[in-house]
Amino acid sequence: MRRLINSRVFTPDRRFCGNFRVAALFAAALLSAAVIVKGEYDPGFIQVQLADGYSIESVNACYGTATRDSLPPLYLLTIPEGCDEQLLITDMAADSARFVCVEHAYREETPEGVRQMIVAAVGGTIDQYWDQNVVERLHLPLIQGTAQGDGILVAVLDTGVLATHEALAGAIAPGGYDFIDNDAEPLDEANGIDDDLDGQIDEGSGHGTLVAGVIHLAAPGAQILPVRVLDDEGRGTTFALAKGIRYAVEQGADIINMSLGLPEHSGVVAHELAQASLASVGMVSAVGNLGVDSVQYYPASDFRVLMVAALDSMDVKADFSSYHAKVALSAPGVGIMGPYYDGAYALGAGTSFSAAFISGQCALILDLLPSISADELYKIVEQGTIGIYHITENQLYINRLGTGCFDGRETLRAIGILADVGPFDAEPWPIITPNPVMAGETVYLALPDEAAGQGWVPAVALYDIAGRRLHRFAPQPRQSVIAWDGSDRRGMRLAPGVYYLRVSGPRGAAWTNRVVVLSR
Repeated sequence: MRRLINSRVFTPDRRFCGNFRVAALFAAALLSAAVIVKGEYDPGFIQVQLADGYSIESVNACYGTATRDSLPPLYLLTIPEGCDEQLLITDMAADSARFVCVEHAYREETPEGVRQMIVAAVGGTIDQYWDQNVVERLHLPLIQGTAQGDGILVAVLDTGVLATHEALAGAIAPGGYDFIDNDAEPLDEANGIDDDLDGQIDEGSGHGTLVAGVIHLAAPGAQILPVRVLDDEGRGTTFALAKGIRYAVEQGADIINMSLGLPEHSGVVAHELAQASLASVGMVSAVGNLGVDSVQYYPASDFRVLMVAALDSMDVKADFSSYHAKVALSAPGVGIMGPYYDGAYALGAGTSFSAAFISGQCALILDLLPSISADELYKIVEQGTIGIYHITENQLYINRLGTGCFDGRETLRAIGILADVGPFDAEPWPIITPNPVMAGETVYLALPDEAAGQGWVPAVALYDIAGRRLHRFAPQPRQSVIAWDGSDRRGMRLAPGVYYLRVSGPRGAAWTNRVVVLSR
């Protein structure tokens, strides 16, 4: 009742006081110096969160503002013409009884947009998409033999998605929405115009489709809900992002992927992140592509969101990836192949695609543990990694790339499905002869009886002690022995050391054995 009474205190005298305040701001605008704000914003607009019990009508009457868009208790307002925007924000923010937050109408963009889109159309085929190196590198077949993300809804807040792409067949959930064009068709498309006048045309096009493709690659059973909050330049507003987050929660999303951000905290976005967290929705976002030690990239920097950094093909920090102690974990982000907005395929490089892998990891975990909280989910995600700080190049970033690189096998271990043993536990298959072996000597790999007798074609791969795949073999059906010349996939003779040969079969079956290479 007290709040209802407070909401009626705006008498004509109070409105006059508000108009006098705005008049003072007009005068101050003639005298004040420019105010520098780190994040880009739309001049002439502000956004607010009202405290309980206050109406936007009373705010507009007091401050001379007008409502442009609403998401109660969040509102996008136009300011009076000629008014000093920063002084108005300062004045309104001082009214802490009425406002939870008052801020500029900030804009956000894809991390790739900061350094222009690093996406190259390459053609390719659907088989190449499913069989790219990162699949085996992350041990996705192993975890996908147990879980594929079935029944999990992942909202992709991005530039839209080409739902008809062959690689995404059956993966797109109904009910997506476009908060750029305000319609129910969140298409990832290009208009051929340099809308943001940056000299690049449609540099955001394809981003959302590629992000969706990476999630689908990691969790092929999950459903993807496209929510368009960025235009074809890869840019959007934080108010649209806030609307997109709320919409995703209302549609029942289990995971929200946000491969976007801005170098500024946004109160209106924070409000929606808090509501999503209360609904136990997992949220994933990219650390950004500025290559700096910084937590100033939002919403990834929010404590309710998993912040993800990018690694290259050797699990070294990607040169463009930012880093920070707040980073939860890392994932591949260089040379990732996925579907593109024109129906073909593209290669992407950026923390956007690393974040997408982690959204896929979340979906795999929730497939097996659907009742866990977001906090419990995050703990398993962070435990489901392999170490990366033993790599020389990463030692400059210790504890600033998270717990390591997402790994399917380690994720299963974190869930509790695999025993707590070493990541490459020596098992009896394949039988390696001779072992140890002299560098350059022919080695014979005897495959498990199941492979030879049941007719399925196993995946056989060679790894170093860091878990990086060095070579992949192509046995034939019912083949029981493979001859190997001791080289890697480039035909280069292996250096002396310890390596692991792994055989993967259907339904998660796997065998690993160690081979020692000696110098001549």
